[in-house]
Amino acid sequence: MTPSYERRANRPAPRRADPSDPISIAISLLAHNRHKQALMQAIEERVKSDPEERRYFGAAAGRVYGLSGQAAFDRALRNYLDDLRKPAAAERTPTLVFIAKVVADIQDRQPNPTLDPHAAAEALFRKSA
Repeated sequence: MTPSYERRANRPAPRRADPSDPISIAISLLAHNRHKQALMQAIEERVKSDPEERRYFGAAAGRVYGLSGQAAFDRALRNYLDDLRKPAAAERTPTLVFIAKVVADIQDRQPNPTLDPHAAAEALFRKSA
């Protein structure tokens, strides 16, 4: 019926993160299980400690339909992050700064992607000059 190259209607197209946008980076981190857990934990702590953010997260969760369990929570989290991109979120600057710090912390924990492990191993066995 539909060509195999078309994506399913209920699955969003993958997006590349804009390196200058912490919200885009946060959304892309949701695709990696380890980073997703760290991001979810940080946002959960923020939402629990701030009643205003709890209200925003509740509104984001209220727009999740047809899902349950972890899939519903993941969708609510994505909605919450997408809401931070809207112009009406301008008064939520502390939350944007918080998300930027969390993303930076998570990225700092990642191994250096420019480091070639084979070159580093070869350097150990080279004779020093």
